[in-house]
Amino acid sequence: MLIVERYLVRFGAAIVGEMIMFSSASASDSAFPFASESAIASEDIEAKIRRVLKEHGRLGTDVETLSISDSLFLAGMTSHANVNVMLALENEFEVEFPDQMLKRGTFDSIGSIRSALTRLLPGV
Repeated sequence: MLIVERYLVRFGAAIVGEMIMFSSASASDSAFPFASESAIASEDIEAKIRRVLKEHGRLGTDVETLSISDSLFLAGMTSHANVNVMLALENEFEVEFPDQMLKRGTFDSIGSIRSALTRLLPGV
């Protein structure tokens, strides 16, 4: 298992208890620099984002009721949950968010996440 720690340092989040672990078999040798086309072919990007948020966002609101511009932080997402969402998105879409994207604004809404992902996904 590969424990992803560098993101926790970047966000300054103190993680107590829960560590996110990804199998090294699921990671590409190049640490997800670009998504594979099959990663987005089976499902709409927004639907995948909503699923990740539902599973990892710890929102106080049903993710299906949120518009693409609603603030996820106002909906209850904490900084700890933000890190979990970011890691899950990287795993889901087989991408790596570059340092310049590791800002609160990148993960503030479904629309901002979708915008960031479309910049990282080839052919989208």
